[in-house]
Amino acid sequence: MLSNTLISLWYLVKKQLVQPNEIDLGQTAILLIDMQKFFVDKLAVSERDCLIYRQIGMMDYGLQKGMPLAVLEYQGDGPTIEPLISKAKTFPNHIFITKKHDNGFEGTKLEDKLSSWNTKRVLLMGINASWCVRKTAQGAKYAKLDFITVDELMADESEDYRYNKYQDWYRKNGIYIKSHKDLIGISG
Repeated sequence: MLSNTLISLWYLVKKQLVQPNEIDLGQTAILLIDMQKFFVDKLAVSERDCLIYRQIGMMDYGLQKGMPLAVLEYQGDGPTIEPLISKAKTFPNHIFITKKHDNGFEGTKLEDKLSSWNTKRVLLMGINASWCVRKTAQGAKYAKLDFITVDELMADESEDYRYNKYQDWYRKNGIYIKSHKDLIGISG
């Protein structure tokens, strides 16, 4: 029991010590999750606009670095919103995947596609951080992929998320960063 506790504590400390500029984004794919009108319209306008602006910035960076992109859309909730859908189509390696479950890996070809791209880790961004993004992060872990989450690239309508309930889960299970600017090395 004590050894498991020490191992867990060491793992948590190790995760806390990872600096964003130490993260190798090679072999990383971007997953854009459920940025559909049905979900996005539940956010405050200012939160929505900031989220989209930051996601576009991350997509620009990913495009420049040759990162592949998978766009996950919940079945029956319409397409990904503009300008994200147009930006996604500019990626040489991109795919749109319709999903029936919160976990983007469940019942889809996502894992196969990531494997064909030689992906070792995924950068998750989208809605809802407490459900679909988290379930997809769990799917990534099950597929033996590391995952990165950036607080500014996710949103949620849930008060539980806003009060850090799920942010703690991301910190304990993957690489969690507050700002996308830290991740890509932008100052200011």
